[in-house]
Amino acid sequence: MKYWFTLLVLVCCPLTAVHAQSFLDHIRQKVQGQGTITVTENAAIDNLVNGKPQSNTYVPSTKGNASSSETRRNTTTTGKNTYTPSYSSVPQTPKTPQTATTQNGQEKQKKLSKAERKKLEQQELQREQELARQQEIARQQEIARQQEIARQQEIARQQEQERQAALEKERQAAQQQIAEHERAERAAAERRAAAERKAAAERKAAAERKAAEDDVNFDIPTVDMRKKVMRGSHKVTGYRVQAFAGGNSRADRVKAEQIGNMIKMRFPDQPVYVHFYSPRWICRVGNFRSQGEAMRVLRQVRAMGCKGACLVKGKITVQY
Repeated sequence: MKYWFTLLVLVCCPLTAVHAQSFLDHIRQKVQGQGTITVTENAAIDNLVNGKPQSNTYVPSTKGNASSSETRRNTTTTGKNTYTPSYSSVPQTPKTPQTATTQNGQEKQKKLSKAERKKLEQQELQREQELARQQEIARQQEIARQQEIARQQEIARQQEQERQAALEKERQAAQQQIAEHERAERAAAERRAAAERKAAAERKAAAERKAAEDDVNFDIPTVDMRKKVMRGSHKVTGYRVQAFAGGNSRADRVKAEQIGNMIKMRFPDQPVYVHFYSPRWICRVGNFRSQGEAMRVLRQVRAMGCKGACLVKGKITVQY
């Protein structure tokens, strides 16, 4: 409704201005035998009605006999428009209802124009205030957004620092564990070395004590180096330990005899046979029916230093 009223006022204003201009032109006409009317208008009203500043002043003039003219001024002020009619003795046109209607229309137009301008100014002010308010809201939102971004960046930075600190702490803990493990291994190795040294010292001390005891209780055994002949013996298949097998040289014979004497001292109950079986000198020990007995003596002979000793299966001499 307000929109349509404003549109109607804007349409009616030019029509009213045209009508008022036509009336002013009518009363300004110079008619012979009649007086003239001078109309003085305000510049703002003239600008509002005619669209441009204009000042129209009509100087009163007298027609006919100067002695018979009598001028009477009657000034009527309505708003800012001043009408100064000049009357002479010549009859003039009386004020008509059309003149009053024009004045009322001008007053209404002025009031409407002022109200409209005031309304437009208020609307413009409201728009500016709304725009300023929106700009302030946008500025506050931008500030809040920047603060939120800064806060998120600070949180991310703190989290990164905490993560780096945790990683550094874990690395230090791992290094500390490795160092402790290495220290423990070194301590264990030192303890093992100390135990080995102690055991070696104990073994050495025991060997020295045993050697001293052996020196004190040493008794040279008497070994019968003569050849023994078994009476009532017979031949069976069994095993002998062959301690040496050399060549046919004199040195091989001497070595075979030396090994035979050494075995006689170690096994005085076992017979030792040093013979020349072409083409070599051989030293054999014992007459064993079972391979197990021969293996036990073989291990002992090898422990004496005869690394080439072995078992030989053949005829052996037994008494039963």
